[in-house]
Amino acid sequence: MGTWGHLFDQNDDAVGFLMELAYTPAWEMVETALQTFAASQDDFDVDVSYAAAEIVAAGMGRPAVPAGERMSVVESTEPHLPFDWRKVVSWAQTDREAARRLAPLALTVVEAIPANESLRGEWEDAGELDGWLGGLLDLHLRLQASIDESRKD
Repeated sequence: MGTWGHLFDQNDDAVGFLMELAYTPAWEMVETALQTFAASQDDFDVDVSYAAAEIVAAGMGRPAVPAGERMSVVESTEPHLPFDWRKVVSWAQTDREAARRLAPLALTVVEAIPANESLRGEWEDAGELDGWLGGLLDLHLRLQASIDESRKD
């Protein structure tokens, strides 16, 4: 795995997933990513499930950073296929009902990720544990707020 930071879009697996989603958007992909980690809690599935949970939060109107302020462009092996976070957020927000349906699963996944001792150890060894946990906590709070808000509707 190529990782260059603790944020959800700072590793090859998550970026690959997000790029695929940007060009062939489907909530089924998001759901599968969440279900895969929920079932296995395997280190190999965590990066994609973290990114999938961010998509759910974005679909609920709570993206990692306001879409107008953030554009992550990562060059793929095919330079004509950049990954544009704004495009993914825009797509996710077109079907709030799908995001609402997946929000409890996304929250369960986000709660399970930090419990993985192997991952915690890797981030601690890299001196990035606080940043990694902070990003997950931020996502957890955004998802929980979205779920609470949707219950009022």
